[in-house]
Amino acid sequence: MFITIGNHPFFNHRKSERVFREFFRTYRVIFINHVNDPAAPPPFPDNFFSPDDLLMLNLADVDTDKPGAMTPEQARKIIDFAIRNDHRMLFIHCVEGYSAAATIGGILNWYCNCSREPDSYYQIFKDRKCGNLINTHVRDSLLRELRRRYGSLANLTAAIRLRRTRERFLALLTGFYTKKIFAQHPQLVKWLKKFPCVSFSGKAVSGDPEVLRLAQGEFLHANCGITCCNGNILVIDTSNTGRMQEIFSRMLELAVPESYAVKGENYEDFFAPFAEKFNIWLYKNHKYFLKLLKHSPKDAAIALLAEKQFKYANIFGKQAFTLQSRKFNKLYAEYKQHNV
Repeated sequence: MFITIGNHPFFNHRKSERVFREFFRTYRVIFINHVNDPAAPPPFPDNFFSPDDLLMLNLADVDTDKPGAMTPEQARKIIDFAIRNDHRMLFIHCVEGYSAAATIGGILNWYCNCSREPDSYYQIFKDRKCGNLINTHVRDSLLRELRRRYGSLANLTAAIRLRRTRERFLALLTGFYTKKIFAQHPQLVKWLKKFPCVSFSGKAVSGDPEVLRLAQGEFLHANCGITCCNGNILVIDTSNTGRMQEIFSRMLELAVPESYAVKGENYEDFFAPFAEKFNIWLYKNHKYFLKLLKHSPKDAAIALLAEKQFKYANIFGKQAFTLQSRKFNKLYAEYKQHNV
């Protein structure tokens, strides 16, 4: 489950009902209102006050011996809301966007995501350093609620370890399943060989490492697909227009990653660093994949290889990719200007 944190200004330029409709199609919200100002409404229209979309809490960012501190009932509501069977991402909102909100996000991230692999939602949340300011009372309240459900934190930790083991085991099984699919569907292999692809590490050995992140927005803007796994980025030129190679060459002028490769004849070795991500995706989407494979092997190959595509991103994702693309082109223009 993807978890992110935002403060009040996040919604200042999101005023239209259309924008909020798109937002709640993607996110559920835990809205923290300060207990001293409980009448202050959330910054979105009343018709989005659904219990499926929104959990409102009135609490103060204080310790347990002060008025307005988190109660056991509020801790229970947070856990119930977070673990509900809902595919949307979780947005934790408060006035400042740190301390209590960051602590809630950190505990939920640990509970829901720490069985995942390092490149997944768990590490994304940690890398953003959302939990630098910890509210110990909020942390202890949520842990007490989890302990109540599992009997002890030792049982909770054992359950998380079991979930991690189960996921890895399923990924292993899916690996054999993947090989079977590749062996029995030559049309899929045809497209895996046909699509131009490049891969590169997310870490740079020279130049500005930020370029490697900004280049991903430019790739997506050029109708390429992207998959990230264990610090490596795979780019697939779904339109086969040659734009991918052009962007990749420009990226290498600005920054050189620790490793990079262009797909050649041996496609299996090229895709090997991303096999784990493919296996997990196939396990979760195998019915959809088999139907797609039957009707369009080309679309099946794209669905497997391209975790992100610009046309399937929500409105906020498209805005972020467009901004990355603009920054990348600006950096390249400045580079060329100083190296003419």
